[in-house]
This record gives sequence, structure tokens and C-alpha cells, in this order.
Amino acid sequence: MFKYGFRGTVKNLTCDTNKSKFPVDWIDILVAYFFIVYISIVLLCTSVDNVIENWYEKDYEKFSNTSYGRIVNSFSLCTSWIRLRTVKSTPEVDYLRPLQGLRFYNIVIVILSHTSMAGLISSVSNTKFVETV
Repeated sequence: MFKYGFRGTVKNLTCDTNKSKFPVDWIDILVAYFFIVYISIVLLCTSVDNVIENWYEKDYEKFSNTSYGRIVNSFSLCTSWIRLRTVKSTPEVDYLRPLQGLRFYNIVIVILSHTSMAGLISSVSNTKFVETV
């Protein structure tokens, strides 16, 4: 008999095995396939855009105005980066420039706080880490 009279049974014994707890199903494969196809399209369009822009400088403007050229430019990383960096100077933009700086710092603080909270909350397997922080 036990010292205090308690008895217990183990209903589910979890052991470390070579098998994954989350097996890969067809949805995972489909999502991975779409990501690979999308990244391939982006890389292909970026390379086509760079080749035409650097080797065929005279025809680049004519190429950009075709429907195929617009599709290539919309998926090109270089063209998208140039569009992203371009600042259109209008009186409204100049008037609200201080608020743009506040928005930038606010979004940096939000990203850093969410990152740190995700790091603290997701470490359930090592609870002593959260307690000592």
C-alpha cells in the first residue's frame, strides 16, 4: 500500500519518437507548391526586367507599356523597390511629414513589442526562462 493511500494510472504516455506529431498532408503540400511557384514567378520577372532594362535600354520603355511588360514590372523586385522608395512631393505630403515620422516609430515599437511578446509567450516548454526574465 502507498504511504498516503493515493493511486494513479497513466492513460497517455508521450515518448519522443522519430515520427512527427503533425504529419504533412495534401494542404501543406499545396501551400508549399503555391509559395514555390510564386517565388519562382517573382525571381523570373525580376531577372527578365533586369535583362531588358540593362541590355535593351532603348526598347525598355516600349516593353514597359505592353501588357506583358506591365505584368513583368508588377512582379519585379527592382521595379517595386524603386516605386516604394519614390516620394511624390505634394503640399499634403509636406504638411503631414512630421506625422509620417511618428507613424514610422510607432510601427517599429509595435513590431518590437509583438516580437518580444511572442518570444516570451511561446516558450511554454521552458517556463523558467519566462520566470527569470
